[in-house]
Amino acid sequence: MLSGRSRQHSKFTQEFVVSEECVKTYLEHLKLLDLKKEKRKKERLEKSSVKAKMTYPDYDWVGMCNDGTLSKQTVAVLDKCIQYHHLKSHPLKKDKLIEVQRHIINN
Repeated sequence: MLSGRSRQHSKFTQEFVVSEECVKTYLEHLKLLDLKKEKRKKERLEKSSVKAKMTYPDYDWVGMCNDGTLSKQTVAVLDKCIQYHHLKSHPLKKDKLIEVQRHIINN
C-alpha cells in the first residue's frame, strides 16, 4: 500500500512523465534550501544581537573612516557616535555619515 505522499509522487511522475527518483531528489533539494535559509536567518539574528550590544568605544571609528568601511555601517551604528559626541543629528544616512566623518577628521 502506498502512503499519501508516495501516491502523490506516483501521480505526478505519471502525469508529467518524470522519474520518481527525480521528484524525490528535487524535494530533498528543496528541504536542504529551507534548512540553509533557516541557518542564515539564525546567523543574521545572532550577528545583529551582538551589534546591538556594542557601544561607542567598541568600534574603531578612525580605522573605519580610514579604510572606507564607515560608509557601510548602519544608521544605528552611526547614531552611537552622534549620540556619544552630541553631534547634530540628521534624518538621512548620508548626512549622518558626513557629520561623523567630519567629527573624526577634526579630532
